[in-house]
Amino acid sequence: MNIKSVDQIMDAWTAEHQCAALKEGWDLFTATDGSPVQVQRDDAAGILPNDDTAMMMVRTGTGAHHSVARKIIHDYFPEEWALLEQAAAQVRT
Repeated sequence: MNIKSVDQIMDAWTAEHQCAALKEGWDLFTATDGSPVQVQRDDAAGILPNDDTAMMMVRTGTGAHHSVARKIIHDYFPEEWALLEQAAAQVRT
């Protein structure tokens, strides 16, 4: 079994992806609580009101950065994926 480190997994998240995400007010952050990688708003940018809005953007977005973020989270971080699914369910209701 080939177990990847968080750094190896995050290699797919390029500077271009990060730049596009930050322009929208969110990013993939490493964390010490919960999932090791989380979708969160960029608090310093002040663009988004909360992390839930960031998760909705990632789950429903159509850009390459949204797709890569979803793939990383879906493939490696099931706890965070469940939160993205909840965010998408809120959009549908």
